[in-house]
Amino acid sequence: MLAFYEWLVTATEEQYTAEADQWIVKNAMEFFYAYTHYYTMMDNRAKNTFWHFAKTGTHRKVSRPVAALLHVYDELDNGTYSRTSDTSITPGKDYYTEYAFDLWVYDCDTAAGIDNNGALVFPYGKEDEDYRVEGEPSSGYAFNGAGSIFWRRLKNSFASEIAEVMNSADAACFNSEDLIEEFDAFQNCFPEEIWRLDIERKYIRTFTGKSVDNSITTGKQNPRFLTSMMQGRKKYQRRQWIRD
Repeated sequence: MLAFYEWLVTATEEQYTAEADQWIVKNAMEFFYAYTHYYTMMDNRAKNTFWHFAKTGTHRKVSRPVAALLHVYDELDNGTYSRTSDTSITPGKDYYTEYAFDLWVYDCDTAAGIDNNGALVFPYGKEDEDYRVEGEPSSGYAFNGAGSIFWRRLKNSFASEIAEVMNSADAACFNSEDLIEEFDAFQNCFPEEIWRLDIERKYIRTFTGKSVDNSITTGKQNPRFLTSMMQGRKKYQRRQWIRD
């Protein structure tokens, strides 16, 4: 990870654009950027991803090899790749790798206008570098990770590619009626009693100050969950967001 960070912060713009495919699964990162933009999920870029360095199944020539990654470098001989036995970089030698950084996404609880505190406050169209109060930097960025070097460089260097992903995915993945139907079908998998118990445990219990099993009153009342965070199933708000 250190080698990746060093490359990210020291690569010139020319090096970065030429070498990004050698370090990351770029089309996946671009899709994630577009998806999180579509649903105003910028917070999730900073807090809800597990990064990993793994095989991609595709070998790529390494432009500027680094010694720290020799253990995942291969050499090409008569059309066959084999792991290099070099213990230091040999100048002028060609190295290849099928490893790259990718990420897994989980939770994604801040979406479709909900902020990191569970409040429905953001309109559609908020950008990742917007401030909480428009035009006032002192109010702070609206989203976590706004200063991320990785996401800023990806956006600034590959804006046209991200737009392309957004436009192509819009028809294939973001069809409003298909999405609404899919989300509704998933929520319908859970019986009403599950929804009732969820509301009782998260919102009513904390408002009244009951213990987790509702057996005693703790005296610790917290109305915030009920007044600011109980957004329900978002069935109709989701329709407005996706369609409009």
